Amino acid sequence: MPTIKITEPVRSALLRRPLAPSVTRDRDVPGLALHVTTRRSFWALSYQPRGLNPATNRRWGGGVRHELADAQPEVWPWRPNLLSGRVETHTVTAWPHAPP
Repeated sequence: MPTIKITEPVRSALLRRPLAPSVTRDRDVPGLALHVTTRRSFWALSYQPRGLNPATNRRWGGGVRHELADAQPEVWPWRPNLLSGRVETHTVTAWPHAPP
């Protein structure tokens, strides 16, 4: 798995159609990775606790991977375009249910 600085040109190159499966880890942010599969792509943050578990005197169990967001915001038209900085706002006119 390559570890490089993930910049906008790198992200764009990895997300060109057809998608090629890969996992690219960021050099500057530990645990941050761009996962690309044949059908979707997403950002993920992995965390592995350091040190020993005092109860067992062994290393902590397996780490945790948190999926942060889709890496292709332009694919979903109802989501804001995170790269351009434009965010659509919606006005709520009524609650989904009437209060008691």
